[in-house]
Amino acid sequence: MANNRAAATVACQSCGATPAKKVVFQSIAGMVIMHTIRTVKGNFCRDCGLRIKDEMNAYTLKRGWFSIGGILGIPMFLGFNAIRAKRLKKLPAPMRVQSQQWQGQPQQWQGQPQPWQGQPQPWQGQPQQWQGQPEPWQGQSSW
Repeated sequence: MANNRAAATVACQSCGATPAKKVVFQSIAGMVIMHTIRTVKGNFCRDCGLRIKDEMNAYTLKRGWFSIGGILGIPMFLGFNAIRAKRLKKLPAPMRVQSQQWQGQPQQWQGQPQPWQGQPQPWQGQPQQWQGQPEPWQGQSSW
């Protein structure tokens, strides 16, 4: 029972909603001779995790066909992502948690925006010379 409570307090690292679960999604992209594997790890709520899974699967389906390793890896990565997504589908709908820093409702603007009052003023003064150290490209030449 304590594990369920601890899991419920984990927030999604994408949107901050609870509950969230730790998942890993992967995609593969073929590059003629070799291939690359992208991995996304983290605690995600149901909605963000399924969105990330869909993005990783779309990347795999678009870019995986361009090498032998990619072609062999496509069904494997799609299957792994589907199995990992089952954990997220069991989660209830995400609940957005208020930030600890802001406890209240956003303030509505009261009134109409005011136009600029007066004319812009020109610069009053003389340009100042730089008083610090010369920049590396100034001063002595390396030629």
